[in-house]
Amino acid sequence: MRRYLIYSSITILFTVSVILIYLSFYGIKTNSFNNLIIDKIKEFNPKLTLNINDVFLKLNIKENSIKIRTQNAKIFIDKEFIKLSQIDLNLNILNFLRKENSIKNIKITTDKNKIKNFSDFINIYKFSIPRLLIFNQIKGGNITAEININFKEKSTSDFTFDVNAKIRDAKLNILNEYKVEKINFDLNIKDSKYIIENTIFKNEGINFNSKKIVIKNLN
Repeated sequence: MRRYLIYSSITILFTVSVILIYLSFYGIKTNSFNNLIIDKIKEFNPKLTLNINDVFLKLNIKENSIKIRTQNAKIFIDKEFIKLSQIDLNLNILNFLRKENSIKNIKITTDKNKIKNFSDFINIYKFSIPRLLIFNQIKGGNITAEININFKEKSTSDFTFDVNAKIRDAKLNILNEYKVEKINFDLNIKDSKYIIENTIFKNEGINFNSKKIVIKNLN
């Protein structure tokens, strides 16, 4: 009897270990978390809708978390949408089992989108006349972005975020008088600070470049 219990215990332990190793390295496909992702996006704005495909779950034992990933999604607001390359949610395992606030952070990586599509989406999300006037000067270009949202442990409404974006081959036609072409730069937004780096653009046949510009929002 004792030998049987030892054998059963070893078998169970081995099976659990194999499952944990598999979940840590490969993960599994599941639909159980689709609504969690969609509902979390809607918390930012009820008008947002998310079209997602397969969702994969991966275990991170070291950080005591579960990573939930979906790829090639689209986020809509009315008829405008942005193509997303990837969405990652990190859940605290213990908080999830206790049915408490379990989301540690969300990472959203966009696909390459036209700046015009991006600006139309932003204008519907939160309309601003000054921003609309600026966006109307944009005549071309592409943008990719990575948004990291970190939640405080006790509240899903209390969070910090930072954005890293790359602007490529943008064009401006300012009041139909000044044309600026081949605009390329990297943008980082964190709290009230905007950092623009590696800027290159062309105006009237002259090439311009700037290594770094820092803008602070004081109010």
